[in-house]
Amino acid sequence: MNIRLSEKHGLNPSVELCFICGESKSVMLFGRMRNDEEAPRQAVMNHEPCDKCKKIMEEGVILIEVKDGEEGSQNPFRTGYMVAFKLEVAKQIFNIDLDKHRFFFIEESTLKSIQGETYRQEKK
Repeated sequence: MNIRLSEKHGLNPSVELCFICGESKSVMLFGRMRNDEEAPRQAVMNHEPCDKCKKIMEEGVILIEVKDGEEGSQNPFRTGYMVAFKLEVAKQIFNIDLDKHRFFFIEESTLKSIQGETYRQEKK
């Protein structure tokens, strides 16, 4: 593998973030980019989950809370709150194919209706 060093930024590193949880996954080395631009400090490069999220999704489903009204967006505004359900519980709650999908965006108001009083206590 050949990396052409940037005159301004050297190896030009960036931290790859998990699309699901937002935690760091790896360090990427961009080297010289077009117009010798600086690589972004952090970036989501794909929808491949980190090891931690993969492990959770093997046993259940991850719900990522987003602001109300963001449901149709490909990259909705996230509140930073996530919750996981065991697969058996998720199958009882949701009427979707959980064999194909293991993480979902869910609006604040919908998650609040599912979690009830527990939601209010954990969000404080």
